[in-house]
Amino acid sequence: MPLVEIPRLRQRLEHLYRDAGLNERDAAAISGIIIDAEAAGRATHGLIRVPPQLKHLSTRPHPEGEWLVDEPSRALYDGRDGLGYLVAHVVAEKAVAMLARSAVAVIGCRCGYFARKVALEGHISLWFA
Repeated sequence: MPLVEIPRLRQRLEHLYRDAGLNERDAAAISGIIIDAEAAGRATHGLIRVPPQLKHLSTRPHPEGEWLVDEPSRALYDGRDGLGYLVAHVVAEKAVAMLARSAVAVIGCRCGYFARKVALEGHISLWFA
């Protein structure tokens, strides 16, 4: 199996996702998620996901989601059927922001990368799917 340095892989992935219509922020986020999964040995959520995601983006763009509820201790996000990785990324970022102001945040979403993202900010989170 050929080895590729992570910075080079990240650059290539970001380029592919930007060419598929994602903005810089979303291209960087999804590339980081893909690389994290692959590096952690979860190939089922890593590079194997790139071709289907790019194919999906060729038929419909990733929409901006909308916060339906945005209160200090609770929030509800409508991802508008966007790419799951990016929807979960937005929710994880919101959880970190909420936990900076409040002791509790409850989120229903995919675990793994996103739970680790919150933990790296020094918080405990429970994720349900």
